[in-house]
Amino acid sequence: MNLNSHLGLMGGRYREQRTPSGRVLMPVGNDPADGSTSLIVVPDSDYVLTLYADSTLLPEYCLRLVYFMEQPENSRIAVAQTPYSSYPGARTRIERISGATTDLQFLVHQGLTRHGATFWVGANAVLRKKALDDIVEVEDRGGFSTRRYIQDRTVIEDTESSIDIRAHGWDLYNFPERLSYSATSPDFGSLCTQRQRWANGGLVIMPKLWRMLRLRRKQGERFPFIEGYLRANYLASICWASFGLIVLLAYPFNSSPLSPFAPLAALPYFVAMSTDLRRAGYRRLDVLRIYGFNLLLLPVSVSGVAKSVAQAIGGQKIAFARTPKVRTAPSLRWPSWSSPTPSSGCRCTRCGATCSTATTSTPCSLSSTPSWPAMPSWPSSACATRSSTCG
Repeated sequence: MNLNSHLGLMGGRYREQRTPSGRVLMPVGNDPADGSTSLIVVPDSDYVLTLYADSTLLPEYCLRLVYFMEQPENSRIAVAQTPYSSYPGARTRIERISGATTDLQFLVHQGLTRHGATFWVGANAVLRKKALDDIVEVEDRGGFSTRRYIQDRTVIEDTESSIDIRAHGWDLYNFPERLSYSATSPDFGSLCTQRQRWANGGLVIMPKLWRMLRLRRKQGERFPFIEGYLRANYLASICWASFGLIVLLAYPFNSSPLSPFAPLAALPYFVAMSTDLRRAGYRRLDVLRIYGFNLLLLPVSVSGVAKSVAQAIGGQKIAFARTPKVRTAPSLRWPSWSSPTPSSGCRCTRCGATCSTATTSTPCSLSSTPSWPAMPSWPSSACATRSSTCG
């Protein structure tokens, strides 16, 4: 995949060479005497930022996450991320409900981090390069040495890599603030493509989780039960929830056409989810829409699980089905702010709106103590209400 190709080039010096199969980059080593201007030097770094093409980061994303990972107590954190939120202002109801399920996952992932069961969500993350070097696999292909950092056996490669990172003694962390936003599938067709891909691969990764647990026990390390349970649930929940719901709806527990156990089994689900929806800024009654939404996607989830089972049996790779993109993707427009001073506050360079906030004129540094400048409050004038003024 492209990510492995770029990571494999980092920290190297290469010269372009023509071969019968095309142009290739040949490593030339680190000989200082070789000062040819034709060399291609790819710098190395301590951290790598991964970002989906349809995602948007807040300006302070890298600053805050890298600062967090630079702290001595966080030296074993390999992945720091903020699970993405949906863009506000959905144009259709299905896009709004789909976005609600995305915003709920932000809260779910915070709970996973609380119990040490964080999974890498590929939409955005800051990765520690040293941890990637620990999980790399090197193999020879056609006379070239290739380095695979991120496993591509399944279409949920970020989830499988989370197990690899944890097996090597590294941790993952979800930063408890919304610092990233991503586009939501705007129509039912693209939504089916996305959700089928998400349902495919979890069962294939389960054996790797069991091997990690057995290895930890043999080494005499204490592995918390709650972490193992949450990780197993994360990987297999789509499978058992889909087939369990089919049994509740179809099995004739008595002579009535619908089992009374179905709504009773869903009652705790309704209560917990409605509370989280309210916390995320939605209405409590949206839980009924989400329940119907999940029922509508039940065949899609089952087909994804079936593909996962087929892959586990046959061992073949499943082609990555990309989510279709819309022609006019939504965007977040952040006004640019001029450098603030203690007396004048800050001024929007687009519309001239000002905000009065107590800020320091000293820039924040990763190597100094964390004195975060206060983020300017969004002005209540043209930038917030009249998009035509600010462009």
